[in-house]
Amino acid sequence: MQRNLLVGIGTSQADSPMEAGRDAATTALAALSGEPPALVIVFASVSYDLPALVSSIRAVTGSAPLVGATSCGQFHEGSYVPVGSGVQVLVLSAGPYRFGATSAQGLSAEPEATGRAVARGARLAAGGELPPHAALLLFTDGLAGNQRAVLNGIYAVTGAAVPVVGGSSADDRRFTGTFVFHDDQVLRDSAVAVWIGSEQPLGVICKHGWLPRGLPMPGSSGCSPSSASHLRRISS
Repeated sequence: MQRNLLVGIGTSQADSPMEAGRDAATTALAALSGEPPALVIVFASVSYDLPALVSSIRAVTGSAPLVGATSCGQFHEGSYVPVGSGVQVLVLSAGPYRFGATSAQGLSAEPEATGRAVARGARLAAGGELPPHAALLLFTDGLAGNQRAVLNGIYAVTGAAVPVVGGSSADDRRFTGTFVFHDDQVLRDSAVAVWIGSEQPLGVICKHGWLPRGLPMPGSSGCSPSSASHLRRISS
């Protein structure tokens, strides 16, 4: 019998990174009804002591792979968490999927090589004989490297049949330092990726919700596969 994917979300705007991480992770984990988390995704303000924040989340979620990025405000159940505060924690059970997470540094110097490294590493981390279908969830340091070149490196490994979704980290509009998360690490000049293996094809829906106000730019399209500014959602 195929298991259902369970999802839990928690948020906190506590000033203490230890309290914020613990409270958000505890709330998220409670929604899994006792199922162990298979993947943890974190978005957080750079105002926190980030190593302490990640450590407090891992103290609750355990050894499940953790990925994520610093942000510039967040949304939670129809509410906006303003710039300069807050952490969001999303936990997923394994359900019908296989997850494998990895990270690679050196993004600014060798973006294509970094893309190849995370694609290979995430696929390897998923382990064993992989399901026939996959997508790659990607987070990159927003102030490091050529983001398009990272995608070129990934597609050199995966081919065009594996969709890539995700985006770049932010830092509350400070433009001084952006970070990505992998397990207990807080990384700069890096990319982190999650291989999502599935027995069924994974569709990617891209929609930004904006309405045109003028003529399109030459060569533009409504939704670019490589644009990190669009919100994407994976659905099976």
